[in-house]
Amino acid sequence: MLTVRTHTSLDLDLLAEIARDQGTPTYVYDGRVLDAGVHRWVDAVGDPARSIAAHAGTLVTRVLYRRERDGHPALICDGGFTDFGRFALYGAEHGIEPVAGELEGPATVEVLGPTCESGDKLGTGRRLHGVRPGDLLAVRDVGAYGFVMASNYNARPRPAEILVDDTGWRWVRFRETLEDLWRGEIAG
Repeated sequence: MLTVRTHTSLDLDLLAEIARDQGTPTYVYDGRVLDAGVHRWVDAVGDPARSIAAHAGTLVTRVLYRRERDGHPALICDGGFTDFGRFALYGAEHGIEPVAGELEGPATVEVLGPTCESGDKLGTGRRLHGVRPGDLLAVRDVGAYGFVMASNYNARPRPAEILVDDTGWRWVRFRETLEDLWRGEIAG
């Protein structure tokens, strides 16, 4: 007889951020987590590789133009869900900030990708009112999710990868070209 067990799990890598963002004290004990907000124990799952790799990557995208969308300001960027799909897939929130400048204004700005898809978003509710077309934005903590989750959907070449360290920077992978996308096709 098959027994099905259901349980809630929390990711220990994000536990401190979850607790801080929700203003809920959270306690770890013997592989379980006490979620003080609902007064129950839940299983805890840790993924140390992801916690190391995530912080090692930043997606840099250029703002193409500004517009209004559903009554909110929106920034349309050259990078989107084909380059970094976590927000579109899971609603995952990642820090987004201007490469030059400061966060400003209320958290009402949407950060959108260049395709015509309604789910092409990098984030919503951001304090990016001072950002203008041509400015660069940094989407933080994408190392474990960036290029490995990138796709060629809508015939979009995948982005370049650059390694930055104390000695400078160097190419890891060049941006794909349209010729790269067509290389394996056979006309019939």
